Amino acid sequence: SGKKLGQKLLTYVLDTLHSQGFSSISLWVFKSNMIAQSLYAKFGFKFTGTERIDARWKIPEIEMLSTFVES
Repeated sequence: SGKKLGQKLLTYVLDTLHSQGFSSISLWVFKSNMIAQSLYAKFGFKFTGTERIDARWKIPEIEMLSTFVES
């Protein structure tokens, strides 16, 4: 079923940002979207403790942050 497109896209984005010198990336995900949170967690994203309700969606969101590890 899954072609792992989300993982491939996320890998590409993170690799690109890291190669451009970014040291971290944050994103917002719907609090109820456990599948997306699980995917991001596999890539090192952690919940920052910050939540919001975006005016456009009116659905609770959480912020997740990943810090790039230098190799």
